[in-house]
Formats: sequence, structure tokens, C-alpha cells
Amino acid sequence: MYYTFTLNYQLSEFDCDVDGLVHRLSKTCFDHALIRIGRERRLTLSFSCPVAETLASMTATVVHLESTVPSAKFLSCTRRDGAHLF
Repeated sequence: MYYTFTLNYQLSEFDCDVDGLVHRLSKTCFDHALIRIGRERRLTLSFSCPVAETLASMTATVVHLESTVPSAKFLSCTRRDGAHLF
């Protein structure tokens, strides 16, 4: 069984090079995630992982994202079934 997660972040006003940001994210472990950047500088990452690997996968994703885009502010994490995790 797999879970699908969506992580939401707020980008800073200095993160305006969207193409460069997507390129950096895709080079650092996010080639398996759907990366979306919407209006108001909202960054959304959607990805799936096996249930047994949930904690390790979530931890690695958050660590990689925060090291790649240190100015990003965490907003929420939601599982596809609607459960808010943190």
C-alpha cells in the first residue's frame, strides 16, 4: 500500500527564479515528486511512498527541501485521504 502526500511551503519574495528553483529541486532528490509553484509564491510537492517507508521518506523530503530552499516556510502536510499530519 502507498500513501500520497502533499507538502505546502511559502516561498520568500527572493525566490523569484521559478525555473531555477524547479531545476535545483529536481536535482536534489525530487525527481519523483510533482513540483508546483502557484501564485503568491506557494510551493507544493506531491509524492507517493510505501506505507512502511513513510517516516523515512517524509523526513528525507523535508530535510532535502529545507536545505535546497532554506527560505521556504513550511505551511502544511496532507495525506491524500485528507489526514493532516502536521
